[in-house]
Amino acid sequence: MAKYEIIDGVGIIPQGVTAIEYEAFRGCANLTSIVIPDSVTEIRFNAFWGCENLTSIVIPDSVTTIGSCAFSGCENLTSIVIGNSVTTIEYGAFWGCKNLTSIVIPDSVTTIGSGAFGLCESLTSIVIPDSVTTIEYEAFRGCENLTSIVIPDSVTTIESKAFWGCENLTSIVISDSVTTIGSCAFWGCKNLTSIVIGNSVTEIGDEAFKYCENLTSIVIPDSVTTIEYEAFFGCANLTSIVIPDSVTEIGDRAFRDCYALKKIYVSKDKVDYLKGLLPAELHDKIVEK
Repeated sequence: MAKYEIIDGVGIIPQGVTAIEYEAFRGCANLTSIVIPDSVTEIRFNAFWGCENLTSIVIPDSVTTIGSCAFSGCENLTSIVIGNSVTTIEYGAFWGCKNLTSIVIPDSVTTIGSGAFGLCESLTSIVIPDSVTTIEYEAFRGCENLTSIVIPDSVTTIESKAFWGCENLTSIVISDSVTTIGSCAFWGCKNLTSIVIGNSVTEIGDEAFKYCENLTSIVIPDSVTTIEYEAFFGCANLTSIVIPDSVTEIGDRAFRDCYALKKIYVSKDKVDYLKGLLPAELHDKIVEK
């Protein structure tokens, strides 16, 4: 195993090392910066976990994988440069880096792992490159100061809780490439006022937009067949919704506690059918479009 040193707060990794090993610098409170040589191709699991005084890091172009929880709990990390060869940001890689304000993910990345940026409370913006196909479970969970996100056309799946509790997210455009919005994907995004759902989404998962309190209207595209359990529960300011003819299933309490809901627009020949899918208390809100 390589011999690692910390000199005057700087982590020294010997030239020629190809992997920063498991827990190499875990919990090193005296580590403030690190120089990663261009021989390194992999940063392994928990390599810098809990390095609470690490403030910045440059990951060279030689690195292809940032391992699970590699920088988890580096709570004073404010700046990261990710090299252009990284393909995978694994589970929890930057979880709890609560002072990280922005990050650019290079075009080489294809996978943003579960919880990769979860609880990065100061993160205000992020650009997801066209190379990413899946935004995994809890990838940006609890990023409470994230205000905007652009989801590229390459993404096909937004997994469960991907943006759970991103309470300052105000708008989102879900591209036509996305087919699935997972359960609780945008749960508690209470300042979300605008959503554009792409024309390939077939399923809106359980609690997908639950407690999006400031969402006022939504148009569900013709591709959607299923609106799952409590999908829009507690969207207290939702006043109208357009339900397309393609919808064949609406889960229990999908629009429960949508107190301001006045109009549910459906096709004339689908009125009776939709009454069979919706609870009786919503029947008087159904309007022919």
